[in-house]
Amino acid sequence: LATIGVYTTTLRVIMNENYSEEEKLLHYPFGKRMYQPPKGKAKNQGLKKEELKKILQFKSDNPYLQEARDYFMFSYFAGGMNLKDIALLKRDQVDFTRAKTRLTSKKDTKIELTLNEHQREIIERRKGKKHLFSILDGITDEKDLQKAVDSTVIRITKQLKKLAKELDI
Repeated sequence: LATIGVYTTTLRVIMNENYSEEEKLLHYPFGKRMYQPPKGKAKNQGLKKEELKKILQFKSDNPYLQEARDYFMFSYFAGGMNLKDIALLKRDQVDFTRAKTRLTSKKDTKIELTLNEHQREIIERRKGKKHLFSILDGITDEKDLQKAVDSTVIRITKQLKKLAKELDI
């Protein structure tokens, strides 16, 4: 349902932008008492407090598992911050605009960044030179930057699956 909803909503936007009022009267399938794009049901896949506590207390000699844990917890404490946004954070930055909506949003929405003690510990372990984290150290080209973020996301995702298995989550 969610996929059909996305496609039909996109179709409705295209029709709204390209059909004249006369054409809409003849051919427009959307509106009151007409076709309404379906909405998908939200899946609540949140972790329980006990599971979050397991992840927070997790320590490992495996640097990849520890890295995945660190970025997951930083993201969690930052309200679910995207890994690309985490990677792009610069030292002493107090707010950020989501990379996902930077080019598409009409309004520049700044999100305030407040750090807790756990995030500060993670920053201390993972700190970079120019950026807050070492993910993008030495990268200046935009394409290389995106490749570094993509490969980090893939690596972290694989390790988070292993971590979840190890912690029985």
